Amino acid sequence: MSVLISKFKEVLISVTPILVIVLVLNFTLTPLPGLLFLRFIIGALFIIVGLALLFIGVDSGFLPFGDHMGATFMKSNKMRYIIIVGFIFGFFVIFAEPDLHVLTVQVADALSNVELKDIIRIVVASGSGVMLLLGIIRIVKGFPMNITLIITYAIAFVLLVFADSEMIAIAFDSSAAATGIITVPLVLALAKGISSMKRDSKSAEVDSFGLVGIMASGAVIGVLVLNMFFGSGGGEASTAEAINNGSVASLTVFDDLVKPFITAIIGYGEGSGRMPGALEKTLIGLLPIVIMLFAFQKLKFHLRTKAFLKILIGFVYSFVGIALFFIGVNAGFLEVGMEIGKALAGHSGAVLVCFGFVLGMVGILTEPAVHVLTHQIEDVTNGYIRRRTVLATLAIGVAIAVGLSMLRIVIPGLMLWHILLPGFAISLILTFFVPKLFVGIAFDAGGVASGPMAATFVLSFARGAAEATYLTPAAVAAESFGVIALVAMTPLIALQALGLIYKLKSSTPEFVDDVGEYELIYFVVNMGVSARLFKVAEKHGIHGGTVSIGRGSVHSRLPEILGLNEVRKEIVTMIAEKEHAVEAIKGISEDMELHKPHHGIAFSYPLVGLISHKNTVINTDNRSEVKEAAMHQIIHTIVGKGMAEDVIDAANKAGARGGTIINARSGGEHGAHKLFSVEVEDEKEEVFIISKAESTNAIVESIKECLNLDEPGNGIMFVMDVNGVYGIHD
Repeated sequence: MSVLISKFKEVLISVTPILVIVLVLNFTLTPLPGLLFLRFIIGALFIIVGLALLFIGVDSGFLPFGDHMGATFMKSNKMRYIIIVGFIFGFFVIFAEPDLHVLTVQVADALSNVELKDIIRIVVASGSGVMLLLGIIRIVKGFPMNITLIITYAIAFVLLVFADSEMIAIAFDSSAAATGIITVPLVLALAKGISSMKRDSKSAEVDSFGLVGIMASGAVIGVLVLNMFFGSGGGEASTAEAINNGSVASLTVFDDLVKPFITAIIGYGEGSGRMPGALEKTLIGLLPIVIMLFAFQKLKFHLRTKAFLKILIGFVYSFVGIALFFIGVNAGFLEVGMEIGKALAGHSGAVLVCFGFVLGMVGILTEPAVHVLTHQIEDVTNGYIRRRTVLATLAIGVAIAVGLSMLRIVIPGLMLWHILLPGFAISLILTFFVPKLFVGIAFDAGGVASGPMAATFVLSFARGAAEATYLTPAAVAAESFGVIALVAMTPLIALQALGLIYKLKSSTPEFVDDVGEYELIYFVVNMGVSARLFKVAEKHGIHGGTVSIGRGSVHSRLPEILGLNEVRKEIVTMIAEKEHAVEAIKGISEDMELHKPHHGIAFSYPLVGLISHKNTVINTDNRSEVKEAAMHQIIHTIVGKGMAEDVIDAANKAGARGGTIINARSGGEHGAHKLFSVEVEDEKEEVFIISKAESTNAIVESIKECLNLDEPGNGIMFVMDVNGVYGIHD
């Protein structure tokens, strides 16, 4: 259950700032009418629970599914398969995206043209599907990402010449909304699955990002082409209708507090103008993906029953989480955003711009897809790029974006293209100077930053401010809908600037000077703890180390049934002199409280040799001496992708207490095959288990028998003695 608790803590920290801001405004500048503030608080509770469940579902459902999809592309070795399946995958995932549906409903309402809702969804899904396909081919062929982005955005900016002002904003907003709560986890995992099988590890790391950004450009091009041939189709009716089913000020507790949540659950309206409820909207969004999951399981994946059921359980968590999230947003946040926008626009332009800046900074923390991206960045780079650093950079960028959007409302002559054109030009120029990894991360971040919170609360805030300032539907649409476009643009510059800082600060780590016997120390701790661990280690005389990302699996029946038995872990390795290592590992373990359950484990084993740029040490003096029997041993198993769970299960049956899993891939000529002239390697999983020496043989035999390790190609296993074990609880 520690997984569920950690997710709730993470979400609570993210949502709290926006709660505090609305609380302060309610009692100062913008008192909310009736029971709207109480509805906002209840909506926030729905969002907190929903996001926590969604994050669990993404980890156990969306990401493995996308990962397996990426692997099938690389293994197919057929361009026809990649073209057909790539487009179908992209079209249905984008068409089902709830964020896009929310945006198109608001566009149809603002322009008084109900037919636009479905037309824009089809056009955006088609354009994004084509660009997703081209992005996959780019990864396979190794075509430079920056050149791809320059070509696609050059086409988009040529089309701007023929576009209506309101459709420019809608085009870029559609692009941002298409990369939302469902799309981003699947596409990120797809990119990771494809790139992780490439033999060049550096190229694999770089190509894990950028596919979301390339896909998003297809939506811009699609909407602009639609506008060039058919125009905007805007009507002349007033857009003063309230965001929540057009209700006027409520007179009863039921109407003001209860009815909005019922409406959010079951929907409202009739015919083509009907707004589906959260349950229906989520079901429609996930159903095509679930069908694809079953189809690919039957035809391509062939996962073991337990692994397949785990993905299904993840989808159930995702369904419940997304539904709760949209109930909270639609019933508790939309109308609040509109009311605050209208009220602040009536004070002064400076107040509106300043609040926009603050709203952007805290709003980004509640975006679900942002957390998915930052976790994947940390995973792929093994913690080299910290998620908190990326979050802080994104917060600054989005704050500037929302502030600029409010400035556009305050200054009528400031057009959207006045900001977008130089902004995208700067971001594309930076691609030639920034490390390639940061280029992909930046363009992916541009899509994920503009998720459901931007498409609902931030956009309704902008609409409220615009409606208080302008009268015509076209003017309101032109001035308010560009906010998502700017939210999607500023991370491109902010994160590439961060990449330049990383590039300037990168240096070769220093090694110890003294020559002697050394121990290799391992710490396995919860995600995000390694930074503190390094500070504690410095107090005990150990400087520096290496961090990799894995996942821990705990032997506990109920969490296993619920799919909550895995926790993301950081594996930290450090080197210390043997005489110093014993006391250091003991002191660090005490400071990190490893004696408490679920705080981590630590162990060490001797190094035969140490080679660095400053010294070379090979210890052979005592290798033939009889050594005292070790109390604990590490069982290290390397198996094919998807087999790690079987290793853990077999070990637990023999008395083990769980283990740690690390993703890997095969190497050498025998482990690779070619796909369109690109060398591709099979994915592997490493599992290490700490056991008492007297239990090792039983665990080894259980794993050996379960996985048939005597047969070629099923995996390898070796055992080593370890010293100074801490954090193992019987």
